Amino acid sequence: MSMHTKGLLGLTLAALGGTVSTPAWSAETAASEAPKLEEVMVYAERKAAGTAVQEVPMAVSAVDASTIERAHMVSVTDIGRIVPNAQLDPVGTFPGFSNFVIRGVGNTNSTRSIDPPVNIIQDGMVIDYQAGAVLDTFDAESVEVLRGPQGVLFGRNASGGAIVLRSRRPTGDFNGNVNLTIGDANTREIKAAIEGSLIDDKLSARLAIMSHEDDGRIKNTLKGTYVAVPTCPTAAPACNVNNIDGTPVQHATGRIGAQDHLIVRPTFTFTPNDDVTFTLLTQYMDFDDGGGVARAVVPQDASAVALGTQWGFTPGGGKYETNVAETGYTKIEAWHAIGELQWEFDAGTWTTVVAHRELDYKATINVDGTPFSLTIFPDNVEEAEQLSIESRFNGSITDKLDYLVGVYYMDAKSDVTELREIRSNLSTATNYFASYWNQDSKTSAVYANLDYHFTDQWSLSAGLRYTEDEKDFHMRRPLTSCGASYALCVDAPIEDSSKWSKVTPRAVLTYQPNSDITTYLSYAVGYRAGNYNARGSAAAIPVPADPETNTAYEIGAKTDLLPNLRVNAAYFYQDYKDIQRTGTVPGVNPPISTLFNAGAATIQGVELEVSWLPIDSLRIDANYGTVDAKYDTLLGITCPPCGSGVTDPTDLKFDRVIPWKANLAATYTVDIGDGELATRVAYERRAKADTDVRNFDALVMQEYGILDASIGYDLGSWSFAVFGRNITNTDYVDTRSLGVGYQAFGGSPRSYGVTVGYKFD
Repeated sequence: MSMHTKGLLGLTLAALGGTVSTPAWSAETAASEAPKLEEVMVYAERKAAGTAVQEVPMAVSAVDASTIERAHMVSVTDIGRIVPNAQLDPVGTFPGFSNFVIRGVGNTNSTRSIDPPVNIIQDGMVIDYQAGAVLDTFDAESVEVLRGPQGVLFGRNASGGAIVLRSRRPTGDFNGNVNLTIGDANTREIKAAIEGSLIDDKLSARLAIMSHEDDGRIKNTLKGTYVAVPTCPTAAPACNVNNIDGTPVQHATGRIGAQDHLIVRPTFTFTPNDDVTFTLLTQYMDFDDGGGVARAVVPQDASAVALGTQWGFTPGGGKYETNVAETGYTKIEAWHAIGELQWEFDAGTWTTVVAHRELDYKATINVDGTPFSLTIFPDNVEEAEQLSIESRFNGSITDKLDYLVGVYYMDAKSDVTELREIRSNLSTATNYFASYWNQDSKTSAVYANLDYHFTDQWSLSAGLRYTEDEKDFHMRRPLTSCGASYALCVDAPIEDSSKWSKVTPRAVLTYQPNSDITTYLSYAVGYRAGNYNARGSAAAIPVPADPETNTAYEIGAKTDLLPNLRVNAAYFYQDYKDIQRTGTVPGVNPPISTLFNAGAATIQGVELEVSWLPIDSLRIDANYGTVDAKYDTLLGITCPPCGSGVTDPTDLKFDRVIPWKANLAATYTVDIGDGELATRVAYERRAKADTDVRNFDALVMQEYGILDASIGYDLGSWSFAVFGRNITNTDYVDTRSLGVGYQAFGGSPRSYGVTVGYKFD
């Protein structure tokens, strides 16, 4: 166990011990003297109505609309920055593709055929296909982050956790708002919403629209050093047949990675009577962006690579600069419709959610980050659609016994064309690679949960879920060379089908000594279905990885020690088995991906969340989390080659898992004239972490911090704000890789802007 985890574990146990003995009268005595923290409602327990987050006996963090707006959050990635042990980052290579990690369990690849261990749920719809799944927080009512396996209550079974986004619903009252933002990189953004009643007390509607454009924040330059390279076979392998004479490559320069986003969300709520509510939530999104921008870099302690010895180029760009001839593009078009029926009976509430989603994803990606365009993914085309239905009933048998029963079904289809164009130092011709495949995934489940209240203070919740997954995988040809043209591609069909099933239990013992304290002890099992690897070798593709399971034990406390002081703490221990891990075969271009069951691991950590209102005008929020992930067994990898002198694979650290993460935010509000001035400053700090499965030293992401700030003035109808993100322009990335050279992907430089808003009713 790490020192960070040991220290926080002590604080957690102290908090648990202290909260139980806290007398109820202390909070009541102070209530009239101190400001009070607001309640945030969540739906983490799948009850018909929302529950205050402080009363929910599980590790869930909730971010409401006011916090999202005040912090100028753009997507769920920003939500992850203020939640302990949640890394809600994109993959880096493909814009909009999620690589979410919660408590050390998550995705670390962009292979389309692999299901994620962290579910993304929008208005009750589990998003199956991960391209285009980094959701925008525009017009969100709340975002919940459920940490730990979700094996009973939430949609598709998940071994890592769930992100639950709830869109704003129409209230029936006429109101609206318009927000205009201008900022650096020629940013222009309009967010607008209007809602009202179409039929009094029967039908209401809301229309929300967001349009965002910018010129991109990565600068494409001609920087770098060029030297001549001998012609092959002279001095092989440090040679090149492409006449590399040290002449710099010329191409267009300026900002790249531009964004042009449109989101339209019409929502309708129909209430034919007091017992029935039907909500239709629809969305259309159209993103026309630049490609995922790779930056060729020279890390500290990096050894010589082919980019220098075979191509004579040494990168020389500064922060958030690159030198690429092919900048690429990303086009995402998607729509969905979600129907939610809620029907009240004397015996309880019946809720049914039916959802359909379709997505088209097209992209050209430069993954080598060099002016030579050595590895290009040109005009890749992806199509995905899904249909899901979930129906559940909440009721009570007695005053002491509540129940939830439900069924879930999803049918998801994807059709993918993956193309590669590879240049080699040994040939003047471009080598073309192509793969065409489709997959049909079906998930079905039945589940039940009972809540028994022994007394007003003690209760037990226990549930069980049976899940069955089926996948049909069809590949026209694996990702192998076609030769000098795509026209030379020859089909080599691969087909396989598999089924898996799993029973996953959950149990939570809760003790609430008074209305201000909730303590709990929980046990939960989550499961991720087996997966096919569409980027594997021809021999490996028809052999799917087996399902992985995550068994979690947790003890936690949620306390409102005073009306103005909230302290939540938790310790978790996870037994992670049959871990699905991806890697690459060293020295192969394009990289051959591997997917294997890597063995088992033990993951433990501590989480602490604090909110404090020392005075009416000042709010301080802080959180800190640790993840201590240790392999018990690790299969499929041998060391060397590994980093830091590692010879035993079980000594490797989890890739893209941050050992500790902290966030501190302060918001100060004061009345000035006819309005309210609010100043917010937030700082996130992340520990050093490995970004590859073999822990190569040159691919480590060093510890870094991000500073954001904003100042807003609210006059009621009118509002004005100035904001800055990553104010210190910290250089960070989402991931690093090693190919012909070293590449860095992701990260966002300093940005700033001004927002003017108008509300009406």
